[in-house]
Order: sequence, then structure tokens, then C-alpha cells
Amino acid sequence: MENVNRAQLREEGKQLYFHADGDAEKKKEGLKRLVAAQERGDAEASFILGVEMLRGRLAPLRGERVEKALDYLAAASRNGSMQARALLNQFCETRYRRAVCFDPAEPAPLTGFDGRAIRIRRKGIFVPVDAELHFDGTINILTLSANIHFVYLSDNAFDRARYEAAILRGIRDWEGEYEVFGGQKLRLELELSTEQRIRDSIHIIPFDGELSEAVESVGKYTGKEKRERLMSCVEHRRSFAGIGIGRWSVHTTKTIYMQSASGRFDDEDALRNTAKHEFGHVLGVGDMYASEVDSLGGVPPDKYGDIAAFHLYDQEYYMVMCDENAPVSNNDVEMVVLAFSENRFQRFQPDNTGKKISDALGKGN
Repeated sequence: MENVNRAQLREEGKQLYFHADGDAEKKKEGLKRLVAAQERGDAEASFILGVEMLRGRLAPLRGERVEKALDYLAAASRNGSMQARALLNQFCETRYRRAVCFDPAEPAPLTGFDGRAIRIRRKGIFVPVDAELHFDGTINILTLSANIHFVYLSDNAFDRARYEAAILRGIRDWEGEYEVFGGQKLRLELELSTEQRIRDSIHIIPFDGELSEAVESVGKYTGKEKRERLMSCVEHRRSFAGIGIGRWSVHTTKTIYMQSASGRFDDEDALRNTAKHEFGHVLGVGDMYASEVDSLGGVPPDKYGDIAAFHLYDQEYYMVMCDENAPVSNNDVEMVVLAFSENRFQRFQPDNTGKKISDALGKGN
């Protein structure tokens, strides 16, 4: 099977596995081909194996069945399977609803875990993302306003209109209704403009070959830790957000550097999801995953009950600040509220500076 492409392996595997007519050898051979396709990165094969394992029709060679099933589904999601993403979202949301029960409360202005009223009014030309929280009598509304300034530092040709539309969709994925601070309803609304102005904007820059070379040059004159981080982004085609020198605040300049696996910026789904994740950093929320170059060890499984439902396997969580394919959660928005009300970056995990984790974690939401 070494010279057979993954699509052929997958289709042959499906035919043998699902239409074996009781022939155990055919079924076994079909499974073998599905596994081979999955190992080559085939999203549909990964999805099939995950579903079969999740439903108990297939047992892993080693490890816990549900955990391994979620591993397969997460791989399928990363490789573009919308079915896998929907199933993971449904699975985690069901676990979350079973684990977290809220007592219905009368609509009222938003309060924190300490019972104190939360007030947010961040505005002005020195605030790249304006934020205002108000209660309209029925629900709390957090309105975030920003100008998205698309910057092009080279003449590399790609479809800029589609690129920009994908990024704007990713940013708008933060809109919606959430339950925060013990189940209080909050609606997050976005007001976006795309004017060509430098001041009072979020800058979006495509990280193409020419910019990569410039970053490599700059890296020679930075400290070791920052240089390693920049070089890692260049080497692994990682997008990243610049959120301030030293620390995030509502006043610091916000820039998102977008990378493209193909170099052509034509993968609109990947661009959308990456923009969604990086916009989380712009809003003051840190990463969940382990990253040696960023001095992050990852969030241990089951450390915090409020996010345990979204744990998949190892130290992976189906949450946007761990997996950019995942949706925005109640917890993410709760951290955004705290970031803008306290003017303090919200961390899922401490880094080498020893900064504290967010007060949103471990409170049962």
C-alpha cells in the first residue's frame, strides 16, 4: 500500500469495512486501509475511525477508547473535516451542560464572582479595541468596536478580497450569546470597519517570504527568548499576534501576522480559524497549549472543572485558544470581560514570568 494515495486507500477501506457482508477478513483489511489513509492525513478516514470508536464498534490497540476516539476526531478536524468539528462541538457541549448547572436568574446588570458590578468603558484613539458593557433591561451586551487595517508590505500576488473576507469571518466568530459568571447571559457584539488608517486600528499583515526574511534579520538583535519565538514562527509557518511590548493592555498596539501553509493565502477555512484564535490574543486571552519556545507547559487535564468538559486527550482541549478549529466558549468570553474590566491579560497557564492565571478559571462556570 506504500504507493497508493490516501484517497484511494480510504475509498477501498470504506468499501471493504462497511460492505464486508460478515466476512471478517474483508472487514479487517478495510480497517487496515482506513488506518493507512488516516496515517497519511486523510480527514474522512480519521473521522470514520473516531466515530466507530466513539460508538464502541471499534477498540483501540492501546489506550482508553473514548480518549483515542477524540484523538482521531481532533485529527480529522485539523485536516478540515467539518463533520468532525461539529461532532466534537456537540460532544463537548453535551458534557459541559451535564456538568455545569445554572439556576435561572432574573436579568440584571453583570456581576463578577464576588457579586460586584462589572463596568467596562474603554474608548478613544489610544484604545485599538473599544469596549463598552451595558444592560438593556433583558440582557448584558458587550460591544467591541475596531478598525481592521489590512497592511501589505510586498507585492506578492494573491486574492486579497477573499483573504480579507476570511479573516473578518474569523473575527466575527466571537459574536454570539454566552453564559458567564455563574450563568448570567451576555451577548458579544462586534462593530468592525476596514478603513486604511494606522492609528486606532488592529493591523493585519500577511507573513509572506519577504516578511519572514525581515523577521529573521530582526531576530538577530533581540533577546534569546524573543528570537527563538520569532524563528519558530518563521520555521513552522505559525501566525502570531503582537499585543504589546512587555505586556498586554487595552492601550497597546495590536498586530496579527498571518501565515499560510501554502504561501498563497488561499485556504480560507484555515485563515478564518487562525484569525479567530489570534483575535483572542488581541482581546487579552492567552494560549492553552504547551509550547516550549513560549515557556508554556499546557493546561493539565481536569485541573479546572469549568473547562474539563472540553478536554479531549493528553493536554488538548476543544477550545479556541487551544485548537483554532474549535468554537469560542463561555469561558473565553468571560476572560475577555475580565481583561477589559481589569486591564489585565488573562492566562490559562503561568509562563516563566510567574504571572497568575485568570480568575475565570476554577470558578465553576
